[in-house]
Amino acid sequence: MEPRVNYALVGLFVLVLSSVFLVTTLWLVGVGPTADYRTYAVYPPESVAGITAESLVKFQGVDVGKVREAGIVTDSGPDSKPDSPAGSESPNSAGFGGSEGAGEGARPRVRLLIDVRREVTIRADTTARLATQGLTGLLYFIELRGGEGTSPPLEAAPGAPYPVIQAELSDLARLQHTGTELLEEAKGAATELRQTLASLRTLLGEDDRGHLRTTLGDARTAAAGLAQATSTLNDYLERLGPALDDLTRTIATLPGLSERAGVTLEAATTAASSVGEAARRLDKLAGEAAPLLKTLNRDGLPELTALLNDLRGLTGRLDRLAEDLARDPNLLLQGRPRRPGPGER
Repeated sequence: MEPRVNYALVGLFVLVLSSVFLVTTLWLVGVGPTADYRTYAVYPPESVAGITAESLVKFQGVDVGKVREAGIVTDSGPDSKPDSPAGSESPNSAGFGGSEGAGEGARPRVRLLIDVRREVTIRADTTARLATQGLTGLLYFIELRGGEGTSPPLEAAPGAPYPVIQAELSDLARLQHTGTELLEEAKGAATELRQTLASLRTLLGEDDRGHLRTTLGDARTAAAGLAQATSTLNDYLERLGPALDDLTRTIATLPGLSERAGVTLEAATTAASSVGEAARRLDKLAGEAAPLLKTLNRDGLPELTALLNDLRGLTGRLDRLAEDLARDPNLLLQGRPRRPGPGER
């Protein structure tokens, strides 16, 4: 018995599955409705080598869209218009930072059309530049920066198909520009130096060159002497370092010495006051003793003189007695022999 197959359901299932696969594929490759994106024009002032359709567009590092188209336009193209205001694109103008009149000598310029998500507000002061990602710098993308909150949203000028985001040089282009300027300046300096040397060679004769060599030799000798003097001075400074350290420590002890000197001065002041007081007392005592000394000098001095004379006589007799005792100790027991009187034997 053969099973019954509903070919209508099978066909519907195949159609739905194919549609889902097709929509998923288109979404993955970036093809799909653009209702959620808004298109802007950018006119880079440098080469856009490495930027292609489907290149990323980032706003301060966040993916916000991609490049739709990279092409070349001229001032006489369908999307150019003379004298259009900055920040907008009009039928006869296309470019960075201004416009040029249409004519036969119009210069072609690169235009990038980028699709940016509508929820990302692009303002009048937003700028675009080329940037690279990774150490090798092989991945190029468009980076949007800036956009102050006080700046109005960027709108297209009347009659212009797209708003124009102001472009600026990339870091690599700025580096190349700076390097080129430095190289040109170096070339100019080398040329001036060559001309100066040629002028000096013309002005200076052989004798002058000899004098110049002598002067340079003297200068070299003076420089060597100066270097030696500098070395000697460094040695002196190194030796002076410990002395400065000692001086610093001495200065640090000065507050304590000042306090001790203050205490010493106070003690000296107190001693001077005591000496002054003793001098005043001695002067007072001398004043009080003056009358007594006068009386003693007038009345007691003669008596003292007579007393001294008596003491001198007594001392002489005692000396003779001592001599007699030394000759004859029996004098203490027997006394002196009596001398016979007149008429006695």
